[in-house]
Amino acid sequence: MGVNDAGHLHFKSIMLGADRIGTKRVDYPAAIDSLIDHPLQGRATAPAFWAWWHSSLDGLDDLFIRWAEAWHDHSMSDANGKPAGIIPGAIGFETDQLGGNEAPSWRLGSPRSNPYENPTYSNYILSLFGQMYRKTRDPKWLEPKAARLGDRELNLSNGIPVPNVDEGTEVQDKYALLDRLGIERLLAVIRTTWPSVTSDNATTDRIGPPGLGQIIQLLTGGNVGYGLDHIPMTFERTSRDVAFMNLASRSEYAKTIFYNFTNQPQEVHMRLWKLKVGASHEVKVGVDTNDDDTIDEVLKTFAYTHKHRGDPVDVLVPPRQAVVVEVRQTDPGPMPPDRLVDLAMAPEGIEYANGELKITVHNIGNKDCDAFTVKVFEGDVADGKEIGSLKLEGLEAPNDLEPRRTTVRLPWTQPSGATLKSPSTITVVVDPEYKYREITKYNNSVSRAFPHRMKPYRIPRMWPTLAETHGLEKGAEFPEHVPPEEVR
Repeated sequence: MGVNDAGHLHFKSIMLGADRIGTKRVDYPAAIDSLIDHPLQGRATAPAFWAWWHSSLDGLDDLFIRWAEAWHDHSMSDANGKPAGIIPGAIGFETDQLGGNEAPSWRLGSPRSNPYENPTYSNYILSLFGQMYRKTRDPKWLEPKAARLGDRELNLSNGIPVPNVDEGTEVQDKYALLDRLGIERLLAVIRTTWPSVTSDNATTDRIGPPGLGQIIQLLTGGNVGYGLDHIPMTFERTSRDVAFMNLASRSEYAKTIFYNFTNQPQEVHMRLWKLKVGASHEVKVGVDTNDDDTIDEVLKTFAYTHKHRGDPVDVLVPPRQAVVVEVRQTDPGPMPPDRLVDLAMAPEGIEYANGELKITVHNIGNKDCDAFTVKVFEGDVADGKEIGSLKLEGLEAPNDLEPRRTTVRLPWTQPSGATLKSPSTITVVVDPEYKYREITKYNNSVSRAFPHRMKPYRIPRMWPTLAETHGLEKGAEFPEHVPPEEVR
């Protein structure tokens, strides 16, 4: 990215590769067309966008706020024939021109036929503006709209407003929604595309099923295309024997219906990402006896305080009944702090070699952390054996976007009887005393089995030329060293 002569922070090019961006004519014959910022750059920013959503690091704040301000200026502008208030598409980096460099109008692109028709992919900018509204509560971020293209004509009557992150989603009539999805047609498409989903290659949006947005809403309460902040609920410990449908997702209320097809109760984690941190709630679990999505027989009611983002509500779903779970805010509680520590680990951060464990701990919050404890167990925390308790000096926050991590070492000998089928497990817990309030405690405890075997990356069936170049069969392990010029 860079700041152009107009003072706007933009991407310098839409041609992004692993080792460079396309800014020279030698790279791309139509280089003038690639020297643009575009809503599609939201795909490139996605990992940073999610990190920004997780913890508002100073460096990410600076980048995203300046990028959002630039797009807001262009959205409210009527330059180059664009209606004011509509999110544009291509913006020339050097010229700040709507439509791209040398574009005759904001929609037509450059004379060399800019392939990025305006105003496609505006959902990424809608998501950016939605996050800015969540952070600032300034109503200006809700003003711009995205316009649809129908038969290559701009449809201003179908303007899509910036999503208000407070509104949430609600299913009024699940049968009408399921009917609109066309379940039989949906299943037919999935049967057709499923052979392309293998252990080596996942399906892409090119063969996505119809009604994908409604499916995401039913499963999570979220909206497709608007970023992680609009996926308010995820589920764990479910199986194919437990069906669920999200009926309402708001910051102060959630409602989900379950059906357990087994003959035994099933425990489910409802991990809630949208509830206000620090708020108190009443959780009500009950049976719907007449299929109207309301509780007719209460099974359990309990109080729940949402202490960290993404904390779970544990629900025991009885067998073969329609079970409704409602989470309703009873007290909003205090405003959560703007800055929090977030000590974090991943399984890959536990390594073993030559009689020694190497453990890496990160701080991915936006607040410095003072001294903390790391405890190491052979087995799990409840039934395992503690083999070490380490005191660490502390970790700064990565507000300058440079990683903050520390590595400690601990003697340990892998049991001689440990095998791939019957491994020994190491569990590491960071801040077991709950000394610090964190963004989430979800990443404070991880386990890894020893010995373990990493699944090799295999050459996808859709890359036959790369396999042939190296004399390999499709499905063979990916070569360890491939010249960069051969991977594009």
